[in-house]
Amino acid sequence: MLLKLILLCLYALLLFILAMIIETVAWYDSYLTSKLLSPVSQSVRQLKLFLDSRGLSYTKVIEKSELIELIGDSGSPSEGELIEAGLALSEDQPQHTNFTGSSHFYELVEDTKDSIWIVQVVYSEKHKLLLDNTWNELGKKVTQFGVRTGIYDCSIYYRLCEEKEWFSPRLIMAIPQGHRMKDKVLLLSYPGPNSVESIFSWLNVKLSTRINIIKSLDDLKTKWINVTKSDRYLDTPVKVVLISKLKSPPMFYSALTVKFSGRVKFGVINLQFSMDPDSRKLNNLYRKKAPVYFILTPEKTMIYGERRGEYFNTKSLDLFLRTMYPEVNDIFLLMLALVNILGSFQLAVKQGTLFQKMWSTLWRLLLYNGFLILMWLPILAVLHLPYLNSFTDFRLYLVRIYSGSDMATHIRHYWKFYKNNTKFLSLTYVVFMTCSTCIIRILQPQEETDNNNNEPWWGSTLDGVSLFGPPVNPLNQLPTTSLDEGMERLIEQLEVPTLWLQPRVSTEYINALPVWQYAKTGNHLNGETMQGSPSTLAPPGVMMDDKCVICLEEFVDSVWMCCLPCNHGYHSECIKQCLVRDKHMCPVCRQPANKNRCYKPHQS
Repeated sequence: MLLKLILLCLYALLLFILAMIIETVAWYDSYLTSKLLSPVSQSVRQLKLFLDSRGLSYTKVIEKSELIELIGDSGSPSEGELIEAGLALSEDQPQHTNFTGSSHFYELVEDTKDSIWIVQVVYSEKHKLLLDNTWNELGKKVTQFGVRTGIYDCSIYYRLCEEKEWFSPRLIMAIPQGHRMKDKVLLLSYPGPNSVESIFSWLNVKLSTRINIIKSLDDLKTKWINVTKSDRYLDTPVKVVLISKLKSPPMFYSALTVKFSGRVKFGVINLQFSMDPDSRKLNNLYRKKAPVYFILTPEKTMIYGERRGEYFNTKSLDLFLRTMYPEVNDIFLLMLALVNILGSFQLAVKQGTLFQKMWSTLWRLLLYNGFLILMWLPILAVLHLPYLNSFTDFRLYLVRIYSGSDMATHIRHYWKFYKNNTKFLSLTYVVFMTCSTCIIRILQPQEETDNNNNEPWWGSTLDGVSLFGPPVNPLNQLPTTSLDEGMERLIEQLEVPTLWLQPRVSTEYINALPVWQYAKTGNHLNGETMQGSPSTLAPPGVMMDDKCVICLEEFVDSVWMCCLPCNHGYHSECIKQCLVRDKHMCPVCRQPANKNRCYKPHQS
């Protein structure tokens, strides 16, 4: 386990170093750079790409100067944001959910807590509010903001339509009102024209109602920024405040109010419609010109968008807020990924054939995942105890401190890079596993490798596990049993079927068997020898002919012999190979080779 943890740390360090190296290469700068772009130098298509990724409508905008002004009011564009917007545009068409009944609709739409739904109610293929092309375009436009789409056919499942009074084709938007499962969900019908931009603008307006409106500078300072020291360890949610000149907040900002409901509090100050007569002072707050995205925590105040990788789109802000205030499911998924990566390193640690490596790795993955699942629920139950609230608050405090550091900024930045380049990430994993396997094979002692090769391929996997009845005891010291246990031994042997899968028997007892050198002259059946120690004298009571019954070759002088607990003698190399292959039994009498028995020596 220690070796696997070391490999995990080395792999994480390797990914970090590779990302830094790639960032310095000129031809790859466009994938990682955070360099700010001038909107004037961008084409109209690129400007609209920025606005689409931020969720700003430009239906009534005609001139390029108006597009530039709209982008400037929502945040300074960067090259990395442009690339992420292009990646989102190149994604495949979204998959719409086809509801199979009212229970399916209630389960996905009305029982959720962090999902926004756009559902098209139809009565047949011909009776639709939106055509297929318009519906697919709308789905692709809203999916990047976490909005899910679905189709409900009232001609097949009419009971829900009668209950909701949906007597004509329409578009329904579902917005959760609480932050718990099965809280109230608000269903709204779209009343406007059947165009994508009109529907998108209506959706953004409805979502922006969830944002708290800050009316004055004093309100911002007293209720949002200034936090007393006594509240530092309280469960105070992270706050996000947007100071902007836009009439309505961008869609990427409004949509996150649903996903982080109950964890993050969102506010907005509109400089054009603020009730504060000194609203212009907000432009000079922290010496930053609007728009400003403030991240307020009990510990400090940060400005989002100033550091690398902090783009004005849904994915970047979502990742930032997840690290600032992680949910239990986020922690579990992170632990699950680390556990599976840790288990996969068994491929590098395990010695043997490819099939042995794969079987052992699969067993480790099942073992680690099962252990994580079994331990996760009790841990959650313990953490929810009332007297552990202070510990939970302190844990969240540490998470916020680390997530606001420069190191966390680099990690988030490179995390998005590898997430957008999964093929390169897979290549680094294969190369790292190959190099680790070669290094471990070189450093591992040859004797240990030989011992592993003598074991069956399931040996190390089922170490200490009995699949069929009680396991056969491994022998460092051979136990002595009486003849009365013969029936029990027979039952034990019958419990182990003659299949490829058997309980593991340690091969260490083979080293304890007596060995000696054969000699034709003299009485080789007399004398004493220590178990496992080479000798020129055979142990007393050994039974053997002039030939080895395994290889059928005659015994010659100086050849090494070996005797089993049943006192049958063989060539040492022959019997050692036969023990593993033949289920650890004597080839002649089928007596277990790893158990002694009371046996009187043969007397002629």
